[in-house]
Amino acid sequence: MQYFKKKAADETGISMIELLATIVLLGISLVTLASFMAQNFMAIDLNTKLEEAIFVREDIKEWLSYRAQSQDIANLNTFFFAGEKVNDSTLPRLKYLLLDESGIRRDAITGKAIFGEITRDQGIDRGKIINKVRYDLTGALLPDTLKKDDENKYKIAQYLDRQGNPTDYLVSVKRYGIVVPPRAYLKNSSYRNDQGFHLLILVYDKKTGKLLTEGTLYWVADY
Repeated sequence: MQYFKKKAADETGISMIELLATIVLLGISLVTLASFMAQNFMAIDLNTKLEEAIFVREDIKEWLSYRAQSQDIANLNTFFFAGEKVNDSTLPRLKYLLLDESGIRRDAITGKAIFGEITRDQGIDRGKIINKVRYDLTGALLPDTLKKDDENKYKIAQYLDRQGNPTDYLVSVKRYGIVVPPRAYLKNSSYRNDQGFHLLILVYDKKTGKLLTEGTLYWVADY
């Protein structure tokens, strides 16, 4: 009888070793679950960013194609079209498209545009002007990874939402393919409406500097 009482008492509880083993297993399970959930949230966040970046890319592409916008963009990039003399210091300007007046580099003394960009004529009522990006020529808006190339502060702008507010996406539009070297550049030439440029539209994550998406466009400044 006493034997059965002792056995019953042993089965009503668990030993310290069993308790510790249970706690350890529970801890491992919770850590695994937390890790899985964190990875899941990261994947969702990345997918959301990619979807938004693709929207930005296509929005810029569509915006560049608006006829009403073509002349403004062409005027900001007259260096491409006017047959200006090219040298080692000005060649980098041939590699990217400027999208907004805030990106114009000016002479510190005269205040004139170094590369001959033409600003919008404010005296003409053309309706609402759509600004898609804003540049900061100090480079302050760029993350550290993009600051390594000093030219990036001139090439990369912050994308604006429909209300004109800054977003977490950066945009750069580059010419790709053959970039005309100084000696081969056509002198005394003028732009024709049937001439265009192959462009590469790049969208970056503003926080990390990671390239999220890219797309191409054959752009003709039709006006």
